[in-house]
Amino acid sequence: MGIMNIGLCGKFSDFFKCSKKITDISYEEITNIISRESLLKSRELKSEQGVYLFFENSELAYVGSAGKYRSLIGESTQGIRERILNASAPYSIWDNTIFYQIRERKDDVTISIRAGYLNFDKLKIGIFYTRKSKIIPSALEHLLIQTYVNEHNNLPKINNEL
Repeated sequence: MGIMNIGLCGKFSDFFKCSKKITDISYEEITNIISRESLLKSRELKSEQGVYLFFENSELAYVGSAGKYRSLIGESTQGIRERILNASAPYSIWDNTIFYQIRERKDDVTISIRAGYLNFDKLKIGIFYTRKSKIIPSALEHLLIQTYVNEHNNLPKINNEL
């Protein structure tokens, strides 16, 4: 499990021990991404709910989630595949880069405070698929971000708020 190398995830397992299905969380990594097209063809990028992480040169740059658990109709249909490929904020995928723009409102005007690119040659995507575990993706997303904040006193560079 590659994410363990940067020390983010060892702590969340204790939090979720109440779940008998913790072993049903699967982790995949997508590396050697050369273009949006190669990402589209990736077998590891599934239409399932979970949490995804963008790493740039092994540094965590973004934590996001896809899929919601709803009481009346069960899980939502948008999975990680759709969320990553169709996102427009705070990032969007272009041919061979991820463009991100952090915006804030000041005096009723939206301003860009930081923008940049993640090149695919420096990108790794880590994915926790939670569908079979009944763990709500946003709960795991927030726990991973909180762990990052505890260790770095800041959010990952593309996450603007929690």
